[in-house]
Amino acid sequence: MYANRADFLYKANKADSAYIYLQKGKRVDSHGVLLNALLAKHHLQYTKRKDSALIYLQRASEKAVNTGKVNILSGFVFLIYGDYYFELKDYHTALEYYYKALDNYNKTNRLYGIPGVYESIGKTYRMLNEPQKEQEAMMKYTEEKTALENIQNEAINISIDHMLTDKDEESSGLEKKLYLYGSIITLLSAAIFILLYRRNRALRRRKNIFKSEALSLKSKINDSFDELVSLAKKNDSTFLTRFQEIYPDFCPKLLDINPKLGASELAFCAMIKLNFTSKEIAEYTFIQHKSVQQKKHRLRKKLNVPSDQELFIFFDTL
Repeated sequence: MYANRADFLYKANKADSAYIYLQKGKRVDSHGVLLNALLAKHHLQYTKRKDSALIYLQRASEKAVNTGKVNILSGFVFLIYGDYYFELKDYHTALEYYYKALDNYNKTNRLYGIPGVYESIGKTYRMLNEPQKEQEAMMKYTEEKTALENIQNEAINISIDHMLTDKDEESSGLEKKLYLYGSIITLLSAAIFILLYRRNRALRRRKNIFKSEALSLKSKINDSFDELVSLAKKNDSTFLTRFQEIYPDFCPKLLDINPKLGASELAFCAMIKLNFTSKEIAEYTFIQHKSVQQKKHRLRKKLNVPSDQELFIFFDTL
């Protein structure tokens, strides 16, 4: 369910929200092949953190690939591995994994995945400057995509034909009953309509009031968040004070875990909470990127954050 919710959010161009749902899914099924593969794909496409992508891919492989059996999810894992090596510009290794994915999809009859694999193969041959092989792969992509669409259309037509036949057989015996029931329903609907109309008119008035208040509150929240980001970018000394005014529960919860945290460490945590990257934190606080990574490592120890959980997710769930 969480994976499907994330997929919907990706299509709505809300990658950050999708990532949160993937992490929720991972907490339910920490060793799940699908969730780990999807997290790897997210890091390749959106955060560009190849090291994180590799960690999730290795976890997915333990369950899907290294078992020695044909697994329906192995093809997806091979596909993401291909994308991983494509990002590393190791195009020959990427092709090896794409062909493994193609073989797996054929063996497990996962027809819907095959066109996308051929598209990736074509793209890889383009990077290798092999136009003939690129053209062959793209032709296969078009053929497989067309064949898949034809199969889907045929399945829909067969389903509709069966449905219409069943409805025709049922309708002849139901016409008289429907006439009687329809008369009763019409009278009841008229009575219910009058009651609901009165009720909805009152609800609309209340809804307009709540909507006005909600818009006002949302505007204040957005203004406060923008103000915090601006203070952080300026390395302003009032950043932590203002942050605690807007997020009053955050620092106390951190201090419950470790009362010895200093103000600079709390400010550092606040910047991670606001989803600043390590590179941005280094730039705005005038320290080296390596120093940011070291500070994150020390924070994990002080807050007992597991190595496989990202600090942003940990802070976001406090």
